[in-house]
Formats: sequence, structure tokens, C-alpha cells
Amino acid sequence: MIEDNSLYIGHDPVSNTSTAQWNVSVGVTALDAITSGDENTAMGYEALSVLSSGSANTAIGKGALSMNNGSRNTALGYLALWKNTSGNDNNALGENALRENSAGSHNTAIGDEALERNMQSYNTAVGSLAMKGTQMTTQIILQPLAIRRDMLSIAWR
Repeated sequence: MIEDNSLYIGHDPVSNTSTAQWNVSVGVTALDAITSGDENTAMGYEALSVLSSGSANTAIGKGALSMNNGSRNTALGYLALWKNTSGNDNNALGENALRENSAGSHNTAIGDEALERNMQSYNTAVGSLAMKGTQMTTQIILQPLAIRRDMLSIAWR
């Protein structure tokens, strides 16, 4: 269905949308509560499923950004940023990355379960399980990562 410069595949949100524009959704429950949010992209079952007014979000994967009403968030992976309700400017790449984040903003999680239980702002975690159970703020963590070039090895933990 095409409505107000938006494309919805898998459901018909016409009864909900009032001023929402420039949205794309693919999936039976993807972006199905949208009312006024603009420039959102949702792909997958329950991706951005409760979003009503947030804008500029991208969710790809089952349950990605499912409970979100924030703006400018990107989630790629199964349950990535799943519980985010009001956090803004977050990036999650990987299964369960930033899954429990509800209001934290300006976080970046790359890797399966990276920052999974995060509830704070301004954290960056790279690597599988990196900062999985953290409740800290303003941290940068690189999990086991090795770079080898010309017999020189550098590793961070």
C-alpha cells in the first residue's frame, strides 16, 4: 500500500496514520502503529512495531527497535535495540545488541550481545559480548581484537 509518500508491505496502517510520511515497512507487524513519525524504515516481524511518532529510525530484523518511540536509531539484527523506548541516536549491529537499552542515548554496539543490558548513554562497545552486562556510562570497550601487519601484532582487551 502506498500512502503519503510511504510504502507499507504486509499490513495496512491507514486507520492509524494521520500525518506520517516517507516511511517504508516490510512485514506483517512492522511499523504498524505509526501515526505521525516520518522517514522510518522497518523490515522484519515486529520491527518498529510500536513506533508512533519517532522519526529517522531504521530497523532490520525480527523485533529490532520493537518498543521504540525515539528518533535517529539504527538497529540491525535479531532483537537489536528491542526495548528502546525513548533513547535517541543509538546504533546497534548484531543479535541482541543494546537489547535492554530503554532510554540511553548516543550508544554504539557492534557484535552479538554487545551492550546487551546497557541502560546508560555515551557507550561504545565492539566485539561479541562486549560490555554485555554494563550499567556504566561513557565507556569505550574493544573486545578481543587483533591486528597483524608485517609481523607486528596489536591486541586490545
